[in-house]
Amino acid sequence: MIKTLHRSVITGLKTVSLKILLAIGLKLNNPSFVARILILNARNINKKPIYSQILLVNEARGGIKDIEAMIQLNGFPYNVKVIPFWASKRIMGYFFGYEVNDYIFADLSLYDNKKYNNFIQKLYLNLKVNQNVIGIVNFNFSYVSQRVPMRVCRDLKLPFITVMKESFKTPGMFAGYEEIYRDIIKIVEPSDVFFQNFSEMDVFNRVLNSDKKIKTTVVGIPRMDLLYDQKNNDIIIQKPVRNILFMMVGRYTGLPCIGDKIMGKDQMKLKGFVGYDYINDLVLQSLALISKQHNDVSVIAKHKGKEDPLVSKKRALQFPNIKFEDGDMNPEIISNSDVVIAFNSTSLAEAAISSKLIISPEIGVDKDLLSEYFFDLSSFAFVPTTIGEFEKILEELIENGRRPQDYYEGSREFLKALTNNTDGASGKRLKKALLSSMEHCE
Repeated sequence: MIKTLHRSVITGLKTVSLKILLAIGLKLNNPSFVARILILNARNINKKPIYSQILLVNEARGGIKDIEAMIQLNGFPYNVKVIPFWASKRIMGYFFGYEVNDYIFADLSLYDNKKYNNFIQKLYLNLKVNQNVIGIVNFNFSYVSQRVPMRVCRDLKLPFITVMKESFKTPGMFAGYEEIYRDIIKIVEPSDVFFQNFSEMDVFNRVLNSDKKIKTTVVGIPRMDLLYDQKNNDIIIQKPVRNILFMMVGRYTGLPCIGDKIMGKDQMKLKGFVGYDYINDLVLQSLALISKQHNDVSVIAKHKGKEDPLVSKKRALQFPNIKFEDGDMNPEIISNSDVVIAFNSTSLAEAAISSKLIISPEIGVDKDLLSEYFFDLSSFAFVPTTIGEFEKILEELIENGRRPQDYYEGSREFLKALTNNTDGASGKRLKKALLSSMEHCE
């Protein structure tokens, strides 16, 4: 507890000092100074590099876990340093005079701001020439604050690589995002994009990469490599459920959204849809009751992303027999569970990799309205449509741990389609793709 508090204080102080130094460098219009302080304050995640050259990573929740897993399991020959997610937004915001939202795409005037473009040109030239940076990574090709850096790096022949972290989409999301890419995002210019699955890559190539100047490949989801246990992965043990994990549901999960706004072809059709928050309330109430009835059953509920502390505190008081988890996903939470309750989430894939029982609570969902915004899980997961059916399934699993007959084959097809990771080797593919891009440009 004391170590965690100490680490949080140190991290907070580093963040404040970096923001102050960054503001000074921007005020002085000194790209060389900004480049230096970014490198000096970057977090090093590769402890044993062979070479001193730097792969500079723009941090993003979820995405950074793929890089860390790749390094942990496969190593990496170059120095990998991570700069905070807010750094590029602060730099852009200084020149535009407002707080940047990376998900507001319509205004492409960012390419017309000469002072900003000139500063970015000098900043990345300095990173390349004086700070030994040989590649840049981000985790979404459409982030507004990283669009001009992509263009600049292309001119500098400095690889700017997107390791796309948001490709786990329902069928309706792929169709909706095709429209978003074409009509709203319009222009992206990384040197390479590495995808989680072929469906996302096909949409990208069709809409944003028609001239094929951007190199694309599918690597899968490297952080899921950590869940593979080669000794036990093919052995499915049937046992009564004692440890329940509920991955709480996002309001518009599975829908084509930018922030909390539904976009794309079905925007008008879904205009009155209020979201899936009610599923969280119903499932938590049932889990609290089941936990009281079965003293030997433990329940963990994982918030989606970082929850408001007041909301977290209120839930903890309302459901004292449920343990709530916050922050980044820890693979051990799934590994230590017997059943995973998840809805339109990458947690479905993580649970399938770990051979866990899966419940997808499609409770009270209007299938006529939302049918294309769901995965077909019927071959390997339990899919209750009422809270009574959910409780009955869970009671049976607590009793006998029965799993669907086609669990292994069905889950494997699901993993192949959406994660391209049925072998635990996504990190190897990512490492190979990164090195190919970086060494090609040296």
